[in-house]
Amino acid sequence: MISQAVARHVLSHRTQPVGGWHIDTLIAAVTAGTVQAGSTAIRDRRREVLRDAPALLESGLLIDGSRVLKVEAVEPLKPDRVEHKPGAWSISLRSADT
Repeated sequence: MISQAVARHVLSHRTQPVGGWHIDTLIAAVTAGTVQAGSTAIRDRRREVLRDAPALLESGLLIDGSRVLKVEAVEPLKPDRVEHKPGAWSISLRSADT
């Protein structure tokens, strides 16, 4: 449940902070501050988020230590999708000995 709230919160932002979001800050944000820092409740919620890391990654969120980062799926380059024209260099290749 907490992981869904964290995912909705992060994915609703167009940009992310440099280095991503701190998990504890996100937990405080989505619980409207009802979970106090240093409490057993925040440790339990943090464990839940870390346990759900594989599912969050499928949603585009990477858990990196104590931070959450938005990641984009990168499609592998397929050679047949790139047009190769013989002699299409923007500069001519020649010996450097001039």
